[in-house]
Amino acid sequence: MLGNLGGMEMLVLGAIITFLFGGSKAFQSVKKFKNDVDDIKNDITGIKDDIKSEINPDILKIRELD
Repeated sequence: MLGNLGGMEMLVLGAIITFLFGGSKAFQSVKKFKNDVDDIKNDITGIKDDIKSEINPDILKIRELD
């Protein structure tokens, strides 16, 4: 969705957000959004690690059968 936005569009959106919420409020919102994205990335990494740890023993058992 945001992949189609260019630099000028992002600049206009940033100006609108700053105008609506004020400078410090906009900064806090961006900071919170970044923290939320980082949390989601960490959760995804944890899920991937859980899946790998569950699958790896089964693969080792299959290799022993060969």
